[in-house]
Amino acid sequence: MARPPLGAELIHFRPPPRGALTAHRRSSACTTVRRCSVSPSEGANRVVVRGFPPKMTHEKLVRVFSECGLIATLVLYTPEDHTQMGYALVQYFSQSEFLQCIHMNDGRNIDGRQLHVYPLPADGKRDQALPEGVTLPASKAIDMMNHFVGYARWSHEVLSVRPLGAVSPGQSEVQMSARVRVTCAGDVTIEQEGIGQGEGDSRDIVGQAMKKAVTNAVKAALSGLVILRWPCGKAVVRLLPDGSSSQAPRDSHDDIISQLCGHST
Repeated sequence: MARPPLGAELIHFRPPPRGALTAHRRSSACTTVRRCSVSPSEGANRVVVRGFPPKMTHEKLVRVFSECGLIATLVLYTPEDHTQMGYALVQYFSQSEFLQCIHMNDGRNIDGRQLHVYPLPADGKRDQALPEGVTLPASKAIDMMNHFVGYARWSHEVLSVRPLGAVSPGQSEVQMSARVRVTCAGDVTIEQEGIGQGEGDSRDIVGQAMKKAVTNAVKAALSGLVILRWPCGKAVVRLLPDGSSSQAPRDSHDDIISQLCGHST
C-alpha cells in the first residue's frame, strides 16, 4: 500500500458528533448559542477562546475567526449578568486552518483585551472510519467546495427533473425527483438523484418540490466525494474509494489517503 503523503488530510462531509460540545456548558448560562448542523471528526480541530470583552457578540467572533479558515462550529458562552468572563469553542473543517487560528489569534488584541486561544483535546482516535452520508445544509457544503477547491474548479448541473406520480391543479402534496451531475477539475464526475416534496397551500408546490429535490441530489453527490488537501493549501477532489460507502465496511482516515495518493499528484 502506498505511503500517505506527509501532512495530507481528508476533508469531507460528516454528521455531527453527538454531545461533543454539551460537556462544556456546565452551569454557566448560554445567552448565545449558534452552531452548524455538522462538525468535522468528533473532537478534532477545536480551540477554546478566552479573554474577549464581556459583551462580545457571536457575529464579531465569526468575523475574527473566519480570517483563519472555514468555520464548522462556533459556540459562544456568556454569563447572563456579564459578571464573569465568557468563553467560546471554535471548530474548523481543516487541521491546517485550526493550527493557523492558534498561531494568528493567541495573544491577539481585541477591543483592548488579549485573547487566549488554545487547542481543546480531541475525543477519541484520529484514525476513524468515514461516517455515513451528508448532513450539511447544501449551502454549507457548497461553501466547503468553494473554499477548499475553488469556485472555478467545480460545478453542478441539473440533468433531469420529473414528478413522482400524477400532478394536478389543487394538489396539496407533490413529490419530484431530480438528477444532478457534479464535475470537478481532474475529470472527476459523479451523478446522483434526490427527492423533494412540496406541500401546503403554496401555489408553487411543484417548484418547492423541485428545489428540494435538486438540493438533496447535490448533497447526495457530494457525499460520494472527498477533498484531499496538503498543508501548502493544494487540494484535489476524488471519488471515495470502493468500500468507504455506508453499505460496505468503511476504511480508516489513513487507509483512504493511501488509496487516493496515487491519483492526486
